[in-house]
Amino acid sequence: MARSLLFFLSALSLVTANALTVTIYVNGTSACGQATGAMYAYIEGGVPPYTMLWSNGVTTEENVYVPAGWYSITVTDALGTQVTEWAEIVVTPTYTEYLGIGNDPSQDDRYSHCAGSTPYVIPFRIGYFAEGPYTFDVPGYAFSSYTMEGECSGSTGPFVLQVDAPPGSSVPVTMTDGAGCVSTGQMLIPNPIPQPPIDVSNIQGTCTNAPYGSALLTMDTWSGPGGSTNMKIRVKRVSTGEWVPSGCSSYQVYRWNPQPVYLTGLLPGEHEVYFHPEFFSLVDEEHLGCAPITTFTVPDLGTDCGVVTGTVFVDNNQNCSINLGEPRVPGMIIEALPGPWYGVTNDLGTFAIAMPPGAYTLEQQSTVLAEHCVGAPIPVTVDVWPALSTVQFPDTSLVDLDAMIALGSGLARPGFQFQYAMTVRNLTPTLSGAVTVTLTIDPVLGFVSATPNPTSVVGNVITWTQSQLTAWEERTYQVVTQVPPDVGLLGTVLTATAQLSTANADGDLTNNTATNDRIVTGSYDPNDKLATTTSGSSTVWDLDADEWIDYTIRFQNTGTDTAFNILITDTLPAVLDAGSLQVGTSSHVHTWELTGQGILKFRFTNILLPDSNVNEPLSHGFVGFRIRPRLPLLPGTTVENIANIYFDFNPPVITEPSVLVAEFSTGVIGTDNAALELSPVPVSDRLNLTATTEIRSVRIIATDGREVGQRSIQATSGAIDVSMLRAGAYLLVATMSDGSAARKRFIKQ
Repeated sequence: MARSLLFFLSALSLVTANALTVTIYVNGTSACGQATGAMYAYIEGGVPPYTMLWSNGVTTEENVYVPAGWYSITVTDALGTQVTEWAEIVVTPTYTEYLGIGNDPSQDDRYSHCAGSTPYVIPFRIGYFAEGPYTFDVPGYAFSSYTMEGECSGSTGPFVLQVDAPPGSSVPVTMTDGAGCVSTGQMLIPNPIPQPPIDVSNIQGTCTNAPYGSALLTMDTWSGPGGSTNMKIRVKRVSTGEWVPSGCSSYQVYRWNPQPVYLTGLLPGEHEVYFHPEFFSLVDEEHLGCAPITTFTVPDLGTDCGVVTGTVFVDNNQNCSINLGEPRVPGMIIEALPGPWYGVTNDLGTFAIAMPPGAYTLEQQSTVLAEHCVGAPIPVTVDVWPALSTVQFPDTSLVDLDAMIALGSGLARPGFQFQYAMTVRNLTPTLSGAVTVTLTIDPVLGFVSATPNPTSVVGNVITWTQSQLTAWEERTYQVVTQVPPDVGLLGTVLTATAQLSTANADGDLTNNTATNDRIVTGSYDPNDKLATTTSGSSTVWDLDADEWIDYTIRFQNTGTDTAFNILITDTLPAVLDAGSLQVGTSSHVHTWELTGQGILKFRFTNILLPDSNVNEPLSHGFVGFRIRPRLPLLPGTTVENIANIYFDFNPPVITEPSVLVAEFSTGVIGTDNAALELSPVPVSDRLNLTATTEIRSVRIIATDGREVGQRSIQATSGAIDVSMLRAGAYLLVATMSDGSAARKRFIKQ
């Protein structure tokens, strides 16, 4: 009993020592007699939980938007103890505290305007309970005002002043409402909002009046007021002035942090791209003074045109239909035959191909996924729009996991830095487990740096140990090395090997290793296209041994200013199978597209490539891809390909053709054909040719596959001037009058 009494007295002492109290803080007055008052109750002591009751019926700590008068709050704690406190909301003669965006001028830069626009825009609220109509006065400045209506909610938005005052200045603003109440305040004129650089690529044309055009928007990191990186994009079709899509959704669909944005459902014609910072919930582009960031045109493919659309997805439950949570497959090439016509799936796994009406078969170009409901290829009939054909690709995985690695390199010259790039991709929706990437560079090279930072660098072996690859994830690696300043290295082959290993079992290990051979050269045209076959040749396609052609397109900014954007186009010749395309790695971030009947494009948006006069090592770049020829390939067939490189708005730099000649390793066309003789070898300036058959023309091909000279002969003998060639090994290909070809190698001193 004594112990229980002691506990009770202790508890009573504790309650008494923490008496229940309540304090009311008045945060707002009744401006001009309106219900703009605000109070907050702060409770201490007692035993929670508490119940609260204001004299006007409110039951929370906060009591806002109340008119002038006395108010009380009664607080009751868990023991039944009560306490009551009173406070008064007084009348003030102005709305000063409601003019602008609170009392924090630093927030005013949230409301701004687009660079180059005047007058400057200042959205602000003037108080929810002021009575209209409203009049404004900005002494000393020209201004106009309007009220924004909420496009999505239908509510009245902030009042907006457009003031002709310079950024950074503070201007006095006076507002008078319908009851004669006056508000005054200082409004800070904010700085303009920088518009982000946006690139439009992967533009897909569509039939007249068919909303199946598409485009890809990409941008670099953008920072708006307050450091925000969130923004929304609106797209307007110029001919109609309509937003795409219309209404509220035009604000919501296109959003970055930053992320690429796929525009779909586009009609043919010119489109304008506007940006809309996320914090402008009610202020539109017109009043922000925003001009379009960029424009693009969706090609009109005419009225004699049809559209086939579809989705590529992993059909986990194998019910031949798309279900929630089933992975969509991005970057899948879809080939339609006859034609061929090509489309590529976007991040949502969807595609749309506009093409002439007719009967076709569609097939996805994949070695790891297979359609399991109909079987490949899938027949489809394409009719004139507005008929629409739809083809779905419910897939199953041929392997549980397939991850690959690609390796590429730039220009190797004595005494200069030499760059490697690697790309690792997960080609399946299966997690890879932890990954290890290893690059073994030629021992003659010195390691300079790598991005991202490697886990270890031991001698000439560079290793990265990283977390797992998610579904279809892609990672890039950049490595800078140093070529020794030794001219004796000219002609030396630098060999590098990249390897990828995954913690989870990889079902196809053939693409987990990549090798890159690069010849050390002197200075020559830095914009070129190199071809290397599976067997390592730059001049011959071995019909017995070769499977792939690996192309590397190299470029350098040799102008007088920074190159902001670079576009590379490659119209693939008919002898190459565009459906087998595998995009490799590159020196810089890029996007790619494959459209029409084999038009390949690489876009380097906001690459900021310095000119060679300012920073020679950083003025270079490259991109690679691999592709198969269409089979069968006959002996003597020439595989010739060029690239067009656009630096910003300059005319294209057209590379010299990369040339491969198809032949059997032991066939009728030998490496040194006895029907053709060259002299002298080595040669300095004049190379003599003699053959048993009339020679129609000759071409000279460098060891990297570039055609560096050609001439018509029309005789069984002749001579060509090679004095302008750089020292090194070359291949001479002679076309004879009977249509055959003869090849002979020679050395230029």
